[in-house]
Amino acid sequence: HYPGGIEQQRYVYGPDTVINEFNWQDQLTARYDVGADRLRGEIGGEGSRFYFSDALGSVTALAGVANVNNQAQPFVAARYEY
Repeated sequence: HYPGGIEQQRYVYGPDTVINEFNWQDQLTARYDVGADRLRGEIGGEGSRFYFSDALGSVTALAGVANVNNQAQPFVAARYEY
């Protein structure tokens, strides 16, 4: 924790979105890659996550890739309805 018990998070922004997140010790905790129609996030120790969105740009699903018996296995981590 940050001295004084306050948790602090720092963000690096791209043109329209957050690109990197750092903790108070300046350690990278999350990284995001933004493409024309997709977003990939790498969240500390969890591996890559892929965000899927609808025509309005709202996130509708979060997926990942697990290593099972040395084979990449995609999985849906969450679905969102609005």
